[in-house]
Amino acid sequence: MQPNTFVSILGWVTGNSYIFIFLAMVVEGPMITTAAGFASSLGYFNIFSIFILSVLADVLADTLYYVIGYIGRIKLIEKYGSKFGLTHKRIKKLDGLIYKHTIKSLVAIKLTPTLATPGLIIAGASKVPPKKYILLSLAMTIPKSLLLISVGFFSGKAHSVANNYLHYTKYALPLLAIVLFISTYLYQKISRFIARKIEKL
Repeated sequence: MQPNTFVSILGWVTGNSYIFIFLAMVVEGPMITTAAGFASSLGYFNIFSIFILSVLADVLADTLYYVIGYIGRIKLIEKYGSKFGLTHKRIKKLDGLIYKHTIKSLVAIKLTPTLATPGLIIAGASKVPPKKYILLSLAMTIPKSLLLISVGFFSGKAHSVANNYLHYTKYALPLLAIVLFISTYLYQKISRFIARKIEKL
């Protein structure tokens, strides 16, 4: 993430209310959540409220994908699936995996960024029990939200120290961008590793 990009997102977050931040989290959770964590460290928001909104927004997004699949059924997904990265072959493979290994498949799907959207839509089409689906979404979302908010919050604290005591503000935001990039990269690498391990179980 470029420093200017994060500064722009942070500026938008600090200028809006909880409701708009929540809606933005539904669309682009990770960046907004991290920026909101940063803003919380500066006193703009309550950190616990931001955490709750982050979890609810992520679960809502997962639920929307599930409903699209549940209502749309396989035929509708096959017709418009290309818009979500769903080829016929991919649909059949995911459907089979979810049917045979529901929990392991959903965990792998949720942990794999490129597979999350189409996979969650297929979960709905496969009629995964809603209660199981929501509980799993919560179990995966809570630690993810904690990680993103923590990165933002403690980066904000570090920025405040640099600004108040070291007068190195011009270096703080670029450093934050690097920290966010590394954190995102490591999260994706770890997620893919865990997903591969789960698929082999």
